[in-house]
Amino acid sequence: MASYTENLNLLKKDPVADGADTFNITTMLNDNWDKIDAAKGQIDSALSNKVNAGAPQVYDLPLSSGWTNYGTSRSRYWRNQFGEVSVIVDISNDGAVQHSSVVAQLPTGFRPAENFDVPAVLYDGNNQTCLKCFVRAASGEIIVASSAQTTWPEATYFIAQLTFMASS
Repeated sequence: MASYTENLNLLKKDPVADGADTFNITTMLNDNWDKIDAAKGQIDSALSNKVNAGAPQVYDLPLSSGWTNYGTSRSRYWRNQFGEVSVIVDISNDGAVQHSSVVAQLPTGFRPAENFDVPAVLYDGNNQTCLKCFVRAASGEIIVASSAQTTWPEATYFIAQLTFMASS
């Protein structure tokens, strides 16, 4: 007895049960080819829409109190058509910076599915310190962190670049 495929509903003849049937070019071949061709067209259209989507809209990163963009730089974030979020943090602070200071917060729709951290650099006027930039998934907070849990009395410059998949 004939059956049909799950996704495209293509006709499948059973050689044992249907072996004596007359071969019908329309139902056994052409209808199946038309279904395959239509599915291929839908896939091509969907991929073309993604490829031709253009550049994503770029937003200014909402900075926490006390933080400003460094010089003429602009801290920003965006999300592409594939759900990948990119963030550039290029900021300064005139005062002391505590370990676990929140420097910015990503809005809903631009947050990761899980907490993560990336390498970052903090410059205090005399030294560059390699540390990490931690992102909290639930709140979207971007945090200055170090394993030494240090306070930097004159942190003047903080830079990090993040790329991750947005939570769905």
